[in-house]
Amino acid sequence: MGDIWQSARACSGFEVQPIGGRWRAGRSSHNLINTNPFDGLALVVMSLASAGPVKRAEVLHKPGRIFDARRKEIIPWLIDEAGSSRLKAIIEGQSARGVTLDAISFPYHAAGRILSADIAGKDNRINCRSLDVIDIISPWNFPLHLTQRWLAPAPAQGYAAVGNPAGDTPMSGGLLLGKISEEAGLWAFLM
Repeated sequence: MGDIWQSARACSGFEVQPIGGRWRAGRSSHNLINTNPFDGLALVVMSLASAGPVKRAEVLHKPGRIFDARRKEIIPWLIDEAGSSRLKAIIEGQSARGVTLDAISFPYHAAGRILSADIAGKDNRINCRSLDVIDIISPWNFPLHLTQRWLAPAPAQGYAAVGNPAGDTPMSGGLLLGKISEEAGLWAFLM
């Protein structure tokens, strides 16, 4: 990897990107050409990663099915650990499953939008950019849902996530979701 602190024109090594924990070229047949907006000269040309929205969406269907299959195991954790009533635990489990299924559509929304501008002949471009790592600090009172509403979109958009559940609810705010992610094969997909 080149020295990133050098000028853009002198820097090398950015034809690769951090994929699966190490710097490597993407396997897509498409390239990203990063250009200088002033003179249009190419700064970096890199192969894009090949795991596209379809693959990410397929992987995200699995946690939704696991929420269904493990429902009878998840509900008691919410009752015993968070002090939830049975009804609140059921609602929270369904809500966490819902955000998981909603995240399936997120890979298809990463391209950005073009909006009209007040200046004739110009437009506004809104692009999504990677946050790299999302730190999830979840509370004790709705731990499964409030962690999952940030955890589920992370792999859908290609981000890594680090969870920090409340000390009162480490299982329902963290470890249960880690087990669901592991069982769904998300760890292998992200590594």
